[in-house]
Amino acid sequence: MEILYVEDDLKTQEQTARFLRAQGHQVTVYDNIHEALDHVVHHTPDLLLCDYLLGAGTNGLTLAEQVRNRYPTCSIVMVSNFTTTENVIDAMKLGLDDYIQRPIALQDLYQRILDAVARRRRAFPALEASLEVGALKVDRARRSAQWHGELLHLTPTEFVILTHLAAHAGKVVTAIDLCALAKGERGEFERAGDLLKQPIFKLRAKLSQEGRYPQPIENVRGIGYRWVILAET
Repeated sequence: MEILYVEDDLKTQEQTARFLRAQGHQVTVYDNIHEALDHVVHHTPDLLLCDYLLGAGTNGLTLAEQVRNRYPTCSIVMVSNFTTTENVIDAMKLGLDDYIQRPIALQDLYQRILDAVARRRRAFPALEASLEVGALKVDRARRSAQWHGELLHLTPTEFVILTHLAAHAGKVVTAIDLCALAKGERGEFERAGDLLKQPIFKLRAKLSQEGRYPQPIENVRGIGYRWVILAET
């Protein structure tokens, strides 16, 4: 399991990361939100384990919200020495899988993590590693895509948009949902449209290749976008 662990107490960070790695997991560690946010733009963790308070008054809910919007299948577990009813309610509203109060033994923490992951996987069965829709072939594990047999050179944002639209081929995906997945921000329709405008434009250009191929991404006015299932030629 690929774990993103964010903790600013270095002693706790080192002990917990060592324990999780001993269980056979890949653990990437940060002590601040900014580096962790940059990490999730380019990587898809299976689990986010995050401290609630992360120095300078920031809290892990900001990161948790970004991860939940981008990766619905990712399990999120928050730990904290400072637990209030309001904290827990805010966390659960964001779709976190567990909120754990410290102190807690590492073995007990690990069991809570496993339980949280199991619940998330029951709610979201694992996606197929590969996706094929007409002339498009996507390898999710390698984060690569081929279009009419040619490799597409995509940014992380473009890859997320492409994969999500193609996985829901023929169906309308709202701009708000697509923006949350691709940009980690869920807001009003107008804001979502502004954030998606440039990556959608560039992705369409890469797909059409100056008119060589029919355009599969259709704008659905006032709602979002749809991947059109094109007839094979």
